[in-house]
Amino acid sequence: MKVSWSSEARRKHREIREYIATDNRRAAREWAIETLTATKKLSDLPYIGRVVPEFKREELREIIYSRHYRIVYRVREDEIEIVTIAHTAQRLEAIMSPESTEEKS
Repeated sequence: MKVSWSSEARRKHREIREYIATDNRRAAREWAIETLTATKKLSDLPYIGRVVPEFKREELREIIYSRHYRIVYRVREDEIEIVTIAHTAQRLEAIMSPESTEEKS
C-alpha cells in the first residue's frame, strides 16, 4: 500500500524539524528521517495505530512517535495518507481543518 503525505502534513513536518533544529540540527535531521521511516512501515501495517479518539472514525488513525508527536493518518482502500503531525499537548480539533478529517469522494 502506498503512503502519501497531505500538504498540511508536509508543512507540519517541516515546521517541527525547523523548530528542533534551533537547538540541535543533528537531532532535527534524525527526527525527520525517523518519522519518515515510521510512516513507511504503515504500508505493511496500516491498522497498527489506534483510532483517533477525538474523531472516532475507523479510517482516521494515529501513531505516537517519540512520545511527543501524534502522526495522524487516513487508511484508504489503496493508500495511506498522512494527514498531519501534532505535538501530544495540542488538541487536534483546534489544529486540524474540518476538510482534513473528511474522506474524499
